[in-house]
Amino acid sequence: MTSRARNGNDTETLERIASKSPDEFTPAELAQVRRNLVAREAFIAEFGSQQNLDPQTAAMFEAEGRVFSVDYRQAKVYPSFQFHEFYPLPAVARALSILRELRSPWEIALWFTGNNGWLGGARPVDLLADRPDEVIIAAQREAEHRVF
Repeated sequence: MTSRARNGNDTETLERIASKSPDEFTPAELAQVRRNLVAREAFIAEFGSQQNLDPQTAAMFEAEGRVFSVDYRQAKVYPSFQFHEFYPLPAVARALSILRELRSPWEIALWFTGNNGWLGGARPVDLLADRPDEVIIAAQREAEHRVF
């Protein structure tokens, strides 16, 4: 079962969280929710949405598995790092083909933008253009070593 299927979509998850009263959270859960929200805000601030990209074209690229979107404030956001001159980077599609079954869209977004031990602490997003094969290897290692 995929992470997305197991957890529902990200918007539904946040709505469930918002419906809880603060006293229903353990301190660890509350801290995790806060960290996730801060990480999402930082992500949007740095990568935002690909500007001037036709929504139909973006949806087509997503349906083809070439890019992904995240739900943010009731809108679909296509992170800008996935594109070069409005065309999807091939390395993104390759990484998505590996990670999509393991992670939700927000988890994928934060994987691309988080420091990665398989990449010597570099962020996958920073290596997409110059060292895409290393990003793909990191995604494969992530998939192979995922333990739950």
